Order: sequence, then C-alpha cells, then structure tokens
Amino acid sequence: MKLDYSGHTIDIGNTMTTVHFFENGVIKKEWKIETHDIINNHNIISKIECLNKFSCTYCSVSPNAENSLINYSNAYKIKLHNLNSKALSRIKTSYPSPTEIGHDRISNVIAATSIKKIPCIVIDMGTATTFDIITQENGYEGGIIVPGAQGFLDYLGNNTALLPNLKLKNYKHQNMVGKSTQQAIMIGTLKGYPAMISSLVDLLLQEINNRIKQAASIILTGGNNEILDNQSFEKVPNLTSLGLAYSFQLNLAESISK
Repeated sequence: MKLDYSGHTIDIGNTMTTVHFFENGVIKKEWKIETHDIINNHNIISKIECLNKFSCTYCSVSPNAENSLINYSNAYKIKLHNLNSKALSRIKTSYPSPTEIGHDRISNVIAATSIKKIPCIVIDMGTATTFDIITQENGYEGGIIVPGAQGFLDYLGNNTALLPNLKLKNYKHQNMVGKSTQQAIMIGTLKGYPAMISSLVDLLLQEINNRIKQAASIILTGGNNEILDNQSFEKVPNLTSLGLAYSFQLNLAESISK
C-alpha cells in the first residue's frame, strides 16, 4: 500500500514521546520529548510546529501523558485521531482480547502488514521489548514481552546496596571479562541481552515453520535496536510512526467509501 499521508504522528512511549511530521508519506521533521515532561507540563507540546494545521494521529502507552495531550488539544482546538484496538478490525486477528494489546504494538502490526510480506515477527526494543507475530493463517496472533535492556540495569541499581546505576547509552565494552563492577554489569547486558533476544527469535521461527512450513521475516524497531546487530533482521526505526500514518490513511479511505 502506497503511503501518502501528510500530517503529524505522536507515539507516546513510557520513556520517550516521538513526534513525526509527514509530507506525502515521507517523514520531514522529528521531535523527541521525554514523556514525563508531557505529564508534568502539557504546554511543552507547543514546541511541535504547526500541530493545529495538519492531521494528527497518536498512540499511547502512558494514560497520564495521553490525558495531558488531550488537555492541550482541547485548549488549542487540535483534532486528534487515536489509534486503539479498533484499528485491528482492519487486520485478520486470532488474539482473544484485542483491547489489552498495547497501542504501539497495534501500530507496529499495521505498518508491518502494509510494508512487509507475512509471516512476520516485529521486535520493538524500548522500555519493554515486544515481539508480535503475524501469519497468513491466523493474522495477528500475539507475542512476547520482556523487560527492555535498560530495565536490567535499573533492576540491579535499584535493588542492590552496592551496585551502581548505569545507563545503556553511555557505555560500550567489547571484551567478555569485566575488570570492574561497571564493566561486568555492562558486559552482562550488552552481550547477554542480544543473546536472549536471538534465542527467543529462534524459538519463534521454529514454531512458525513447524506450523505453516514457511520462513518468517524479522522487522526490528525501537529506541534500543542498535544493541542488536543481526544482519538478517530488517531495521525500520520509525515503524510505529509509519503504522500511525497508514492507520489514518486506511481510516480516511474507509470513511470516504461509506
């Protein structure tokens, strides 16, 4: 499906909110805002240019930040289009409780089915790492959720007396033997986390192939995808935003045809 959406997309995550401005299906501008800043002061949204002049579609996994966005939109008469579980009605699904699926995951599935042949596994590496499985046989089937890589570091820093609080993006280490506590923790995360992800992917690929005798492609997205260096995975950094744009376009097409 050709994407020709023009307007804003807002992806409200647990940690970061990503805003993109599309022009004829192409991302022209990007804004990154910490989600807790939106919760504490909805006027920070004013840094997004021309929000009231174009279409604006969003998804959220933070109810407090979503409420702040809605309050801002009401104050400045911005029309918002919310991507939620109803968007799955356009996609074949075998998931028994669609309303419990994260809206960012739904957006990823919409994008994946719009740009990629199925079967497909979408891996989104953020505050949590999610796996979503789409097959021709069952449509959207469900997936797996594990803590994000930073969550492993946060757990050690917050639940031990002597281990330091470390940040994923501030450190890289190539050796396998740590010569300090910091090195030991970072090796465990930077080397161990990708191995865990790869093992889960292998198990999913095996299950899918056993059922439908067809190899699944892998799409990788999310803010922490850079720690996973696997050449067989297709990296699509802005997959969630693309899903929001495709969803709006599909919804508009449906409303016109009625």
